Amino acid sequence: PPRSTPLYSSAASDVYKRQDIAAAVAMPDKVFGEKVCVYLVLVDKPSLSVKELAKFLDNKGVSKEYFPEFLIELNEMPIASGGKIAKGKLREDIKVRVKAEPKVLLN
Repeated sequence: PPRSTPLYSSAASDVYKRQDIAAAVAMPDKVFGEKVCVYLVLVDKPSLSVKELAKFLDNKGVSKEYFPEFLIELNEMPIASGGKIAKGKLREDIKVRVKAEPKVLLN
């Protein structure tokens, strides 16, 4: 999706009410330019798979183009001084991860 299009982080953050915090950010993609990556903070819960999240988003009527292709679980979400999620830090993090493991993340 284009950068100006919302990535439905509110839908992703509502997944089964399982996680305390979720944020969707754009990650680089060789073919489409960008794809969706969701960062999650899960508290005392098992991991969440991409398939589980996709099924939930599909049931909510979210377009498949907004489904995440990658999930990253964190111990805590970076928070900006205003109390909101520091998405800029997440975007930088995914760029670093893509550079470190391009075969895993860009295929």
